[in-house]
Amino acid sequence: MAERLRSLVSSFPLFAMCVLLIVLVYPMARALDANAGQFVYLLDDPYIHLAIAKNVHLTGVWGISAGHFSSASSSPLWTLLLVLLGGGAAWPFVLNVLCALAILAWAKQGFVVSGEGLAWRGVWSEVYGGLWVVGLAFPAVILCGLEHLLHALLMLWAVEKLASDLSNEAMSSKAWVFVEKDSFWGGWWVLGCVGLVRYESLFLVGIAGVAYLKQRRLGRALALGVSVGVPVLAFGAWSVWQGGFGLPNPILLKGATSAVFSQRGFSVLMDRLGDNLGQAPEVLSLVVLGGLLLLLLRSEEARLRVLGEDQTEALRELQVLGEDRTGALRELRVLRWGLMLWMGIAGLHLLLARTGWFYRYEFYLLCVGWGYLARGWVFWVVRARIASARKQMCVLGLLCLGVVLFGARATEAQSAISPNMRGIYRQPYQVADFLRSYKRDVRVVLQDIGLVAYKTEAQITDLMGLGDQEIAQMRRRSGLNEKALVAVVEKRRSEMAVLYDRGPLAGWCAVAAWRQVPKLCCASERVVFSVARRKEVEPLRMALKAFSARLPDGVEVQWSSAQEIAKCRE
Repeated sequence: MAERLRSLVSSFPLFAMCVLLIVLVYPMARALDANAGQFVYLLDDPYIHLAIAKNVHLTGVWGISAGHFSSASSSPLWTLLLVLLGGGAAWPFVLNVLCALAILAWAKQGFVVSGEGLAWRGVWSEVYGGLWVVGLAFPAVILCGLEHLLHALLMLWAVEKLASDLSNEAMSSKAWVFVEKDSFWGGWWVLGCVGLVRYESLFLVGIAGVAYLKQRRLGRALALGVSVGVPVLAFGAWSVWQGGFGLPNPILLKGATSAVFSQRGFSVLMDRLGDNLGQAPEVLSLVVLGGLLLLLLRSEEARLRVLGEDQTEALRELQVLGEDRTGALRELRVLRWGLMLWMGIAGLHLLLARTGWFYRYEFYLLCVGWGYLARGWVFWVVRARIASARKQMCVLGLLCLGVVLFGARATEAQSAISPNMRGIYRQPYQVADFLRSYKRDVRVVLQDIGLVAYKTEAQITDLMGLGDQEIAQMRRRSGLNEKALVAVVEKRRSEMAVLYDRGPLAGWCAVAAWRQVPKLCCASERVVFSVARRKEVEPLRMALKAFSARLPDGVEVQWSSAQEIAKCRE
């Protein structure tokens, strides 16, 4: 029992956990102090998932507004987890911390296994874990309150399973054999879940499916497609049956997949590639380094195979390495396949998906890429014919490389946490509080929908289309048309619009605006409150004046003049 306890403690990333605690608690404490003790996430988006979970519990309907279906969640499985857990606002934070610890445990274990025989590997692995926490912006991603840590954890697991299975050379001679070893089917449920956590996981299915077909393992390719595709198709069919689209609204509105088949398809993809690399140059750096590492691992594999033919040299080499040649070859093939799968995923992601938006979209790419790059490098260093002292220098060089690659990212992410939390509290949080005090089930036009949907029972018209099927359809067909938009808003008898600094809707009357001084987050420093008719101005003005005494420091109220209001329609 004592031995098992010592083994568990040694495999747990204690140092990394301490680093995580320090870099997570400090900016949170600063933000809580500035926000009158109120905890908010770094973005408005996590409250979309929480609002759906709330409405499922209250009305049984999957949507941001009570009684109205909308496929506003780009991660159905994450939202379902929140539904099962009761929809409390703390659950995204708790789940993200647990996923972060699991990722760090995976990273440490892989580093130690690859570095067997390397002196001081315990110290190196602890420093390596700390680099993951800071360099990959774990605190920022945790406080985003979204599914990206769960996605990274499942992708690490899925890539490991697929790399292990693809590296298995003892395959059946029958092309349509589904079950050859436990390595694939032992993780089938991971493959089934990963697609519903983030749809970018389908990139992995495509790359691994092509690899299986190249190996003439048709059964495996089909099994992979079924295990990932069936849950995705089932959710899409259910969404269509409910009146939505086959894919979630955010995927349809933000992705580049539809543009691929247009006349400007190539230029759109090149623009997307340039934008993505500009926002996350670390991904390109890891791809280049991964390609160089593949060459080193390939030469090492050739050397190990030659050792199998020269028994005298093999015995001498194995005495130095203290390991089994077959096991080394197996680990080497897994690392190579892991790197190749990751490079394929990274290429598709850079072309078809997005990076940036608070360090989260590319987070899983950095986790998988850096994890396999570090494991592969340490594996090669341990087995290379260089002096022991130089092996230590090579591992130190790896850690320094990580600092160089992720240093700017880490600094920017850490410094942005506290201001962004204050900005969310100043703008979307205050808008939600005001609407709840004004009229809990108000019919309102919005652009940031999360906090309002979660804290109120408002009937929301979402101009972004994420939580509104009619607006999403309009955006997909021809973009937002002001005349058509006003017609939709009036048909729904919307009482108010709270929009960014684009001015009121055509013919609507601006009553007041809240301005962040200085701007700390969000698409605009101002949100404008407007109504459809002049007779509705005074009740809203009085409510805003009464609420303005509760606004936090840094929010400035700007009132419309009497001349501007006089121009409003009766």
